[in-house]
Amino acid sequence: KAQRNMLIFAVVAAPLLARYAQYWLDSTPLIRLFNRDGTALGQRGLLVLSVLMLLPLALFIARLRATAYPEPQQQRMKVPIKAVEYMRANQLTGNTFTFPSIWGGYLIWELPSNPVYIDGRDVYPERFVEEYVAMVRGRADWQEPFARSGVKLVVIEPGSLLARSLDGNSEWERVYRDEMSSVYKRR
Repeated sequence: KAQRNMLIFAVVAAPLLARYAQYWLDSTPLIRLFNRDGTALGQRGLLVLSVLMLLPLALFIARLRATAYPEPQQQRMKVPIKAVEYMRANQLTGNTFTFPSIWGGYLIWELPSNPVYIDGRDVYPERFVEEYVAMVRGRADWQEPFARSGVKLVVIEPGSLLARSLDGNSEWERVYRDEMSSVYKRR
């Protein structure tokens, strides 16, 4: 969590470290390498010092990038990354039913050619949301709303009531499953 403060630290610390580095350099015999008369030795020494000081920065940037921007992981992000990769690789397109939380927004972002049935925005009529909740909880039939909305794909958790219902339906085929999600395709 402290990594987010590294940039602020670098901005604040750089001028201070530069000042103290100059004080240190002035107090050592190394100052002769950087004489102020502009001779070749002074310019060469300045170039060498600059490279030596930038080398740790380059190593730090490489390490920071690997730490701050790691490859997305499905469990950490709590979105169906692997299922979306499968859908993209197999060119599965069409109206998609998924959870409206972050899954819906993630599918909109990653697969713009797949309109979602519902997402996390608060723009849906109350009756529509009630119908969705009843379908997911197994209290209402999902087949008629799916047909009405032209749902061709479903991305849901493997053990959900809807997943079990789709597994038992001959019109739907599970084409992908991992620890987080299952993808169903209308036959």
